[in-house]
This record gives sequence, structure tokens and C-alpha cells, in this order.
Amino acid sequence: MKHCFNRLTAGLISAVMASFSLGSFAVYAEEETTIPTEVTIHFDLSDKDASFTTDENGDPIVIEDLTVKPNSFVNLPAGELEKDGFKFSGWTLDGVRGYTPSEVYNIGAEDVTLKPVWSDLNDLNYHHAYYKADLNGEEIDTTKDINQKTLYRKGDFVTVSLVRYQDPAYKSSQLGWNYNGVEYKSQQHVIMDDEDITFTSAWHLMRTILYTAGDVDRVQGANEIAYERIASTVGDLAGADKFVRFGFKQTGWTCDYDGKSYLPYGSFTMPDCDVVMTAIWQPKSYTVTFDPGTKSSDKMRFTGLTDSNIPCPDINVTKSGYYFDGWSYLGKTYQPGDDFRIYTLDGSSITATAIWKEGVKPSDPTDLIYGDADCSGVVKMNDAVLIMQSLSNGDIYGVGGSAETALTEKGAENADCYEPGSKLTPNDALAVQKMLLGAISLPYTPDSASDF
Repeated sequence: MKHCFNRLTAGLISAVMASFSLGSFAVYAEEETTIPTEVTIHFDLSDKDASFTTDENGDPIVIEDLTVKPNSFVNLPAGELEKDGFKFSGWTLDGVRGYTPSEVYNIGAEDVTLKPVWSDLNDLNYHHAYYKADLNGEEIDTTKDINQKTLYRKGDFVTVSLVRYQDPAYKSSQLGWNYNGVEYKSQQHVIMDDEDITFTSAWHLMRTILYTAGDVDRVQGANEIAYERIASTVGDLAGADKFVRFGFKQTGWTCDYDGKSYLPYGSFTMPDCDVVMTAIWQPKSYTVTFDPGTKSSDKMRFTGLTDSNIPCPDINVTKSGYYFDGWSYLGKTYQPGDDFRIYTLDGSSITATAIWKEGVKPSDPTDLIYGDADCSGVVKMNDAVLIMQSLSNGDIYGVGGSAETALTEKGAENADCYEPGSKLTPNDALAVQKMLLGAISLPYTPDSASDF
């Protein structure tokens, strides 16, 4: 429900309805040496003219003292008192703040005695309850705007209005109403005395608390959320569910105002300035599966934290007609011994799969000695001879030939030193000879077909 002021311009103040948790002012001993294990709420029933109200069966609803733990909340008895010519309003501790039957009461660390409050039904002296809001030093009577009962007898309870006001121009918000230097929240009760009561707006400065995921990757959705908080008030921080970052869990917040770290839902006193709370992230533990693509028992599993490295394992199985060519994950190929970064785009499980290729795995080019046809470890003239023999008499000197000195598969790869990757030709033997003469180096790729 919104309310407007006729005397204010440009909509500087807007009224909004807001309800607040009920509370009371706890009383504590000035000097407390020990904390009691229980305290008592005593009800003063000494008025001999007063009696208990009765239930639907006509039985009196007895009001008895309550024994509770210190600093706890408790519902006051639902029963009421009655007395001829008077109306029972409720209970009071200090003669100013009233408590109705069944209301939640917050007791401190000492026993208290609540006394009944009465209003005289024959009292014809009525008093007013006024509400006034102030803006920049100007006091505005908002009693009619609030549209609440305003005439009371002495002893009546005045229920503090639910209406509060906001001043967006000054980033202020009203959370309650002041009376005699005390701030009362909505739905609390003030006892009408023998003079009028005037409530004035209790303004509080509003400040922004910005929660951010930080300058990190893999955040799903928004990475910033802002809230308004009242300066100098104590409240709980946000939990660990504001942001989602794949591969990480949030363990708290770092505050830019004081440099401190806070737990999710931790208590925080809002300063008189805007603050930024940055999420603290901790990597999750993942099981990385290396799957050869064979039976389930062949899978290899390792554990590590997000963004840490583990070495890729050797393949532990063979596959007939195929050779293992590495592990594949997120489009990247890893070889055994390579560092594998534990990384997930969407928080899902991590599985690297084996790459199988048909045929025999080619030799690593770094293992080749170009020109060394007989695999002696040194390139000599007899390598050129063996190349020519394998070309001229393949059954005897070619790969798989009958001669003891026949070319091997490894030797054939070494011998392919002229335009590597092409089939073996006399040019390979000629390249070996030219290398031995110091004319070229191996492997050799000609600039044109007429080089040799």
C-alpha cells in the first residue's frame, strides 16, 4: 500500500507497507558474574479485584509463571484478566512498552515481573497518537496518511503502524517509529499515558552490498548481485548459493572494506559505505577416468583437484589390428606421461578416451637415422648398396627377404631419406652417397625434379 504526501513535491518520499519481526527490550543486570541456567517470567496477579477469563467450558484460563532458558524467546500466556469497569490491555515491564497475550517475548538473563495494564472504561479523557515524518529538517504530519485509530484512553495499547517511508533521493529508509528516544518496530505496542503520543520517523541510511563471483571463469549465469542494507546494522551475509562455478565450491566471502574473510551466512556489520563481497572458491575433487574402450575393468581412475595436473597413464590393453595413438579429452590429444589438466566445462564427470588407429604405429620421426638402411647406427656406403639391392632384388634383400642382411621395416624407414614419405627409389641411395661426400644433409627434399 503506497501513500503520498500532499505537501511534498517530486515524489521525494514514498510510503510502503512493511512488517517486521516482533521483539522486545531485554533487561540485563549491570554486572553479571555468572549466567543462570534458567530465568523466570513472573506475572503480577496481586490485584484482588482482577480475575482470570474463562474458556468455552467456563473454566478459568489460569496464568502461571514461565521458567525458560536465559536470552530466549517465549510466547506469553494466551489467557487474559478481567475487572469490573476496566479493560485488560496486556502486560508491561517498564510502564511504556506493552505486550499482548500470546505475543513473543524476548527475556534476557534475569528474572522479570510483568504487570497488568488496565484502561478505565469510565475515563472520558481521550488522547491522540500522531505520526510525523521528517525530511531534510521539515516535519510532515502523516497521521491521516497512515489511517490508523488515533484516540485512546490512558492504559490503552497503541500498536505501532505498519506503514514506513522511503526517501530514495537520500538513500534512506524508515524501519520504525521513535517515541521518547526509543525506536519501535511495526506491530509493537506503546502504552498510552495521560497525554498525547507523537511518533517520529526513524530514518536509517541505506548502503549497497555487492556480491560478486570475482574475475574467474566457468561461472554460470550472473556473476554480480546487489542488495541494500542499513548502515551500522548487523545482519547475515549471503550463503554459498548465490553463484555457480563449475569445478569449484564456494567457501566464503572476502570483503573489500576491511580485507577480512567471512563464512557464508556469517554475521557482518554494515559500514556507512558501499561494500563488495567477493566469493572465495575452493577446487572440487574429481575422479578422472581413462577409458581404453574395452571392458569396464580396464578403465583406470585417478583423483585430483580442479585445474591441477596428473600424468597420463600408459595404455594397459592391446587391440588386435590397431595401435594406441593417445588419450582424447575436450578435443585435445594427450600422450602417456603428458600432464593432464583436471578441467571441466560444465561440472560433469571427466573421462579421457583412448584413440585407436588401424594398422601398425609409425615410428617416431625423432627415432629415425636417415640413410641408415642397415640400422647400424652410422650412415655408410654399404647403406646405399643395401638400398639398391632391395630395389633390384626385393625377394632376397627387400623387407621380409631371405637374406640375413635383408632390409628391415625400421631400415626401410631410415632409408627413405630422399623426399621422406615417398616410396623407396634409387634417389635414396644417391642421397646417401652425396651426404657421405658432404654435398647434402639428410633427409633431403629437392628444390626441383632435376636435382639428381
